[in-house]
Amino acid sequence: RVHGGCSEIVHFMEEPALHISPIEIKLGMICAGFVHNAWRRALIRRIYPKKHKVSVLMVDYGHQVRMPITLLRQLRSDFFSLPYMMLKVRLLGITPVIGNNRRHHSLMVNRYIRYITENSKLVCDYLGYDEDKIQIVDLYAEKYIGKRESICELLIKEGFGIRFRDGAM
Repeated sequence: RVHGGCSEIVHFMEEPALHISPIEIKLGMICAGFVHNAWRRALIRRIYPKKHKVSVLMVDYGHQVRMPITLLRQLRSDFFSLPYMMLKVRLLGITPVIGNNRRHHSLMVNRYIRYITENSKLVCDYLGYDEDKIQIVDLYAEKYIGKRESICELLIKEGFGIRFRDGAM
């Protein structure tokens, strides 16, 4: 889904004559990356020169992607001033249980969260910051009017997390 200033980015990137030439990549650079059939703002986090790939953080969506350098393009400078649309948050009172295969575990948790939040209204209670200045939230899925289910409780019930005492600032 495209929001606000991002629709301008998409429109700009669809003009083929504007960005045909490859860009010079640098660590920490903001550019556009072609992900999920759309151009999105990306922050270069790691460069793999031998493989001609980079690892980028999609700053408006919050996920990290490894992609070929050929799928990166220069952005207009006015797109740099738009604030990132992702937020880094921590769920209240839960810590993850991570097995031996971290990547597989992350995939399973992501699939489960998509499943429980699909076709749901999401309700978020903001509770403050932790000691690392990360926002603490309590997140609920409301599938039916008036019936809220705590995402934390559902994750704990499925064995993806354990409870711990939390204190927001």
